[in-house]
Amino acid sequence: MAYRELSVIELREVWRRYSAGEGVRAIARGTGIDRKTITKYVAAAVALGLRRGAPPPTEDQLAAFGREVRGMPVGRPAALAERLASQQGQIAAWLTDGLRLTKIHRRLREHGVSVPYSSLHRFAQAHCGFGTPAVTVRVAEPPPGEAAEADFGRLGWWPDPATGARRAVYGLLVTLAFSRYAFLWVALRQDLPTVLAGLEAAWTFFQGVVRRLVVDNLKPVVTRADRYAPQIDRVFLEYAQHRGFLVDPTVPRHPTGKGYASYCTSLVGCGADLRRRAHAESPFHL
Repeated sequence: MAYRELSVIELREVWRRYSAGEGVRAIARGTGIDRKTITKYVAAAVALGLRRGAPPPTEDQLAAFGREVRGMPVGRPAALAERLASQQGQIAAWLTDGLRLTKIHRRLREHGVSVPYSSLHRFAQAHCGFGTPAVTVRVAEPPPGEAAEADFGRLGWWPDPATGARRAVYGLLVTLAFSRYAFLWVALRQDLPTVLAGLEAAWTFFQGVVRRLVVDNLKPVVTRADRYAPQIDRVFLEYAQHRGFLVDPTVPRHPTGKGYASYCTSLVGCGADLRRRAHAESPFHL
Protein backbone atom coordinates (compact mmCIF):
# COMPACT_ATOMS: atom_id res chain seq x y z
CA MET A 1 0.00 0.00 0.00
CA ALA A 2 1.38 3.42 -0.96
CA TYR A 3 1.91 6.17 1.57
CA ARG A 4 -1.00 8.54 1.92
CA GLU A 5 -1.68 11.66 3.91
CA LEU A 6 -3.90 11.20 6.96
CA SER A 7 -6.72 13.49 7.97
CA VAL A 8 -6.89 15.12 11.41
CA ILE A 9 -9.47 12.58 12.56
CA GLU A 10 -7.23 9.70 11.46
CA LEU A 11 -4.21 11.31 13.13
CA ARG A 12 -6.09 11.63 16.38
CA GLU A 13 -7.25 7.99 16.21
CA VAL A 14 -3.73 6.73 15.50
CA TRP A 15 -2.29 8.61 18.46
CA ARG A 16 -5.21 7.63 20.73
CA ARG A 17 -4.59 3.95 20.05
CA TYR A 18 -0.80 4.34 20.35
CA SER A 19 -1.17 6.19 23.64
CA ALA A 20 -3.41 3.35 24.90
CA GLY A 21 -0.57 0.89 24.37
CA GLU A 22 -1.42 -0.64 20.99
CA GLY A 23 1.39 -1.57 18.65
CA VAL A 24 1.68 -0.57 15.02
CA ARG A 25 0.16 -3.83 13.75
CA ALA A 26 -2.83 -3.52 16.09
CA ILE A 27 -3.38 0.10 15.05
CA ALA A 28 -3.24 -0.94 11.37
CA ARG A 29 -5.86 -3.66 11.96
CA GLY A 30 -8.13 -1.27 13.84
CA THR A 31 -7.90 1.64 11.43
CA GLY A 32 -7.20 0.08 8.05
CA ILE A 33 -4.16 2.34 7.62
CA ASP A 34 -0.90 0.92 6.24
CA ARG A 35 1.73 0.06 8.88
CA LYS A 36 4.42 2.12 7.16
CA THR A 37 2.20 5.18 7.23
CA ILE A 38 1.43 4.67 10.94
CA THR A 39 5.14 4.23 11.71
CA LYS A 40 6.02 7.51 10.02
CA TYR A 41 3.38 9.50 11.87
CA VAL A 42 4.13 7.92 15.25
CA ALA A 43 7.86 8.59 14.79
CA ALA A 44 7.14 12.22 13.89
CA ALA A 45 4.92 12.62 16.96
CA VAL A 46 7.55 11.14 19.28
CA ALA A 47 10.22 13.39 17.75
CA LEU A 48 8.04 16.39 18.61
CA GLY A 49 7.81 15.33 22.27
CA LEU A 50 4.57 13.38 22.47
CA ARG A 51 4.68 10.33 24.75
CA ARG A 52 2.39 7.47 25.63
CA GLY A 53 0.12 8.23 28.54
CA ALA A 54 0.40 11.97 27.97
CA PRO A 55 -2.71 14.15 27.48
CA PRO A 56 -4.26 13.94 24.01
CA PRO A 57 -2.48 16.13 21.43
CA THR A 58 -3.94 19.50 20.55
CA GLU A 59 -4.99 20.52 17.05
CA ASP A 60 -1.74 22.42 16.64
CA GLN A 61 0.32 19.39 17.67
CA LEU A 62 -1.58 17.14 15.26
CA ALA A 63 -0.97 19.59 12.45
CA ALA A 64 2.70 19.89 13.45
CA PHE A 65 3.58 16.22 13.23
CA GLY A 66 1.48 15.95 10.06
CA ARG A 67 3.68 18.65 8.52
CA GLU A 68 6.76 16.88 9.86
CA VAL A 69 5.88 13.75 7.86
CA ARG A 70 5.02 15.67 4.71
CA GLY A 71 8.19 17.72 4.98
CA MET A 72 6.41 20.83 3.81
CA PRO A 73 6.87 24.29 5.25
CA VAL A 74 4.09 26.29 6.84
CA GLY A 75 3.02 29.30 4.87
CA ARG A 76 0.08 31.42 3.93
CA PRO A 77 -1.47 30.74 0.46
CA ALA A 78 -0.26 34.14 -0.72
CA ALA A 79 3.31 33.38 0.33
CA LEU A 80 3.20 30.00 -1.41
CA ALA A 81 1.85 31.61 -4.58
CA GLU A 82 4.69 34.14 -4.51
CA ARG A 83 7.17 31.29 -4.19
CA LEU A 84 5.68 29.58 -7.22
CA ALA A 85 5.45 32.79 -9.25
CA SER A 86 9.23 32.83 -9.70
CA GLN A 87 8.96 29.36 -11.26
CA GLN A 88 5.95 30.05 -13.48
CA GLY A 89 7.92 29.93 -16.75
CA GLN A 90 9.60 26.67 -15.80
CA ILE A 91 6.32 25.10 -14.69
CA ALA A 92 4.63 26.14 -17.96
CA ALA A 93 7.54 24.71 -19.96
CA TRP A 94 7.37 21.39 -18.10
CA LEU A 95 3.63 21.19 -18.72
CA THR A 96 4.19 21.92 -22.42
CA ASP A 97 6.73 19.08 -22.53
CA GLY A 98 4.03 16.74 -21.23
CA LEU A 99 5.27 16.23 -17.67
CA ARG A 100 2.68 15.19 -15.11
CA LEU A 101 2.03 17.65 -12.32
CA THR A 102 3.15 15.13 -9.70
CA LYS A 103 6.56 14.91 -11.39
CA ILE A 104 6.75 18.70 -11.60
CA HIS A 105 6.03 18.78 -7.88
CA ARG A 106 9.02 16.50 -7.25
CA ARG A 107 11.28 18.53 -9.54
CA LEU A 108 10.38 21.75 -7.73
CA ARG A 109 11.36 20.16 -4.42
CA GLU A 110 14.66 19.11 -5.97
CA HIS A 111 15.20 22.77 -6.95
CA GLY A 112 14.50 23.92 -3.39
CA VAL A 113 10.89 25.05 -3.97
CA SER A 114 8.94 22.95 -1.48
CA VAL A 115 5.20 23.65 -1.50
CA PRO A 116 2.11 21.49 -0.95
CA TYR A 117 0.86 19.70 -4.04
CA SER A 118 -2.57 21.30 -3.62
CA SER A 119 -0.97 24.78 -3.82
CA LEU A 120 0.91 23.80 -6.98
CA HIS A 121 -2.29 22.41 -8.48
CA ARG A 122 -4.19 25.64 -7.82
CA PHE A 123 -1.31 27.76 -9.16
CA ALA A 124 -0.99 25.67 -12.34
CA GLN A 125 -4.72 25.95 -12.98
CA ALA A 126 -4.80 29.70 -12.39
CA HIS A 127 -1.60 30.75 -14.19
CA CYS A 128 -0.40 27.93 -16.47
CA GLY A 129 -3.59 26.70 -18.15
CA PHE A 130 -3.41 23.32 -16.43
CA GLY A 131 -6.56 21.24 -16.30
CA THR A 132 -8.66 23.61 -18.41
CA PRO A 133 -12.06 21.97 -18.82
CA ALA A 134 -13.04 20.92 -22.31
CA VAL A 135 -15.53 23.10 -24.15
CA THR A 136 -18.97 21.52 -24.23
CA VAL A 137 -21.83 22.34 -26.55
CA ARG A 138 -25.31 22.31 -25.08
CA VAL A 139 -27.69 20.34 -27.27
CA ALA A 140 -31.08 21.99 -27.68
CA GLU A 141 -34.01 19.92 -26.50
CA PRO A 142 -36.38 18.72 -29.22
CA PRO A 143 -39.88 20.22 -29.33
CA PRO A 144 -42.78 18.30 -27.76
CA GLY A 145 -43.77 15.19 -29.69
CA GLU A 146 -40.61 15.27 -31.81
CA ALA A 147 -38.71 12.24 -30.50
CA ALA A 148 -38.74 9.26 -28.18
CA GLU A 149 -35.88 6.93 -27.25
CA ALA A 150 -36.04 3.18 -26.82
CA ASP A 151 -33.65 0.73 -25.22
CA PHE A 152 -33.68 -2.69 -23.56
CA GLY A 153 -32.53 -3.32 -20.00
CA ARG A 154 -32.51 -6.42 -17.81
CA LEU A 155 -34.82 -6.07 -14.83
CA GLY A 156 -33.94 -9.24 -12.95
CA TRP A 157 -34.76 -12.94 -12.77
CA TRP A 158 -38.13 -14.72 -12.66
CA PRO A 159 -38.77 -18.32 -11.56
CA ASP A 160 -40.83 -19.87 -14.37
CA PRO A 161 -43.61 -21.91 -12.67
CA ALA A 162 -43.95 -24.14 -15.74
CA THR A 163 -40.34 -25.30 -15.87
CA GLY A 164 -38.96 -24.21 -12.49
CA ALA A 165 -36.03 -22.53 -14.23
CA ARG A 166 -34.91 -18.96 -13.64
CA ARG A 167 -35.53 -16.74 -16.66
CA ALA A 168 -34.18 -13.28 -17.32
CA VAL A 169 -36.79 -10.53 -17.39
CA TYR A 170 -36.21 -7.58 -19.73
CA GLY A 171 -37.80 -4.20 -20.07
CA LEU A 172 -38.21 -2.11 -23.21
CA LEU A 173 -38.05 1.49 -21.97
CA VAL A 174 -39.53 4.15 -24.23
CA THR A 175 -38.73 7.69 -23.03
CA LEU A 176 -40.10 10.92 -24.48
CA ALA A 177 -37.15 13.20 -25.23
CA PHE A 178 -38.86 16.45 -24.23
CA SER A 179 -40.52 15.52 -20.92
CA ARG A 180 -38.55 12.35 -19.97
CA TYR A 181 -41.95 10.72 -19.45
CA ALA A 182 -41.37 6.98 -19.80
CA PHE A 183 -43.18 3.73 -20.49
CA LEU A 184 -41.80 0.30 -19.57
CA TRP A 185 -42.80 -2.88 -21.41
CA VAL A 186 -41.84 -6.05 -19.53
CA ALA A 187 -40.96 -9.12 -21.59
CA LEU A 188 -38.98 -12.36 -21.52
CA ARG A 189 -37.27 -11.86 -24.87
CA GLN A 190 -35.41 -9.18 -26.78
CA ASP A 191 -36.71 -9.97 -30.26
CA LEU A 192 -38.57 -8.06 -32.96
CA PRO A 193 -42.10 -9.15 -31.90
CA THR A 194 -41.33 -7.89 -28.39
CA VAL A 195 -40.13 -4.52 -29.75
CA LEU A 196 -43.24 -4.13 -31.93
CA ALA A 197 -45.61 -5.11 -29.11
CA GLY A 198 -43.84 -2.79 -26.68
CA LEU A 199 -43.96 0.17 -29.06
CA GLU A 200 -47.64 -0.39 -29.78
CA ALA A 201 -48.34 -0.40 -26.04
CA ALA A 202 -46.21 2.74 -25.65
CA TRP A 203 -48.12 4.65 -28.34
CA THR A 204 -51.36 3.70 -26.61
CA PHE A 205 -49.96 4.84 -23.26
CA PHE A 206 -48.69 8.15 -24.70
CA GLN A 207 -51.89 8.54 -26.77
CA GLY A 208 -49.92 9.16 -29.93
CA VAL A 209 -46.81 8.46 -32.00
CA VAL A 210 -43.71 10.63 -32.07
CA ARG A 211 -42.11 11.84 -35.28
CA ARG A 212 -38.73 10.20 -34.65
CA LEU A 213 -37.64 7.16 -32.66
CA VAL A 214 -34.04 7.03 -31.39
CA VAL A 215 -32.92 3.42 -30.81
CA ASP A 216 -29.71 2.39 -29.06
CA ASN A 217 -28.82 -0.07 -31.82
CA LEU A 218 -31.28 -2.73 -30.66
CA LYS A 219 -30.32 -5.94 -32.45
CA PRO A 220 -33.90 -6.70 -33.59
CA VAL A 221 -34.08 -3.19 -35.11
CA VAL A 222 -30.54 -2.36 -36.29
CA THR A 223 -29.04 -5.31 -38.15
CA ARG A 224 -25.70 -3.54 -38.63
CA ALA A 225 -24.59 -0.75 -36.32
CA ASP A 226 -22.50 1.81 -38.14
CA ARG A 227 -21.74 5.47 -37.50
CA TYR A 228 -22.49 6.54 -41.07
CA ALA A 229 -24.48 3.75 -42.75
CA PRO A 230 -26.54 1.73 -40.25
CA GLN A 231 -28.84 -0.98 -41.58
CA ILE A 232 -32.42 -1.18 -40.29
CA ASP A 233 -34.39 -4.42 -40.22
CA ARG A 234 -36.78 -4.43 -43.16
CA VAL A 235 -39.84 -5.52 -41.17
CA PHE A 236 -39.23 -2.80 -38.58
CA LEU A 237 -38.70 -0.25 -41.33
CA GLU A 238 -42.08 -1.19 -42.81
CA TYR A 239 -43.62 -0.82 -39.35
CA ALA A 240 -42.04 2.63 -38.95
CA GLN A 241 -43.40 3.68 -42.34
CA HIS A 242 -46.83 2.42 -41.37
CA ARG A 243 -46.77 4.34 -38.08
CA GLY A 244 -45.20 7.39 -39.66
CA PHE A 245 -42.03 7.86 -37.58
CA LEU A 246 -38.35 8.03 -38.59
CA VAL A 247 -35.79 5.59 -37.15
CA ASP A 248 -32.61 7.21 -35.81
CA PRO A 249 -29.93 4.78 -34.45
CA THR A 250 -27.43 6.18 -31.95
CA VAL A 251 -23.69 6.33 -32.60
CA PRO A 252 -22.26 2.87 -31.77
CA ARG A 253 -19.55 2.46 -29.13
CA HIS A 254 -19.64 6.15 -28.23
CA PRO A 255 -20.36 7.16 -24.58
CA THR A 256 -21.82 10.57 -25.45
CA GLY A 257 -23.89 9.28 -28.36
CA LYS A 258 -26.41 7.46 -26.20
CA GLY A 259 -29.98 8.49 -25.56
CA TYR A 260 -31.69 9.15 -22.24
CA ALA A 261 -33.23 5.68 -22.26
CA SER A 262 -29.78 4.07 -22.08
CA TYR A 263 -29.22 5.61 -18.64
CA CYS A 264 -32.75 5.04 -17.32
CA THR A 265 -33.46 1.35 -17.89
CA SER A 266 -34.36 0.91 -14.21
CA LEU A 267 -36.91 3.73 -14.40
CA VAL A 268 -40.53 2.69 -13.92
CA GLY A 269 -42.37 5.87 -12.88
CA CYS A 270 -41.32 9.47 -13.43
CA GLY A 271 -43.55 11.18 -10.89
CA ALA A 272 -46.18 13.90 -11.07
CA ASP A 273 -43.76 16.61 -12.21
CA LEU A 274 -42.88 14.71 -15.40
CA ARG A 275 -46.53 13.87 -15.98
CA ARG A 276 -47.39 17.58 -15.93
CA ARG A 277 -44.61 18.31 -18.40
CA ALA A 278 -45.71 15.39 -20.59
CA HIS A 279 -49.06 17.10 -21.22
CA ALA A 280 -47.18 19.53 -23.46
CA GLU A 281 -46.39 16.61 -25.79
CA SER A 282 -50.01 15.62 -26.37
CA PRO A 283 -51.55 15.00 -28.73
CA PHE A 284 -49.11 13.39 -31.16
CA HIS A 285 -50.02 12.32 -34.65
CA LEU A 286 -51.91 9.03 -34.66
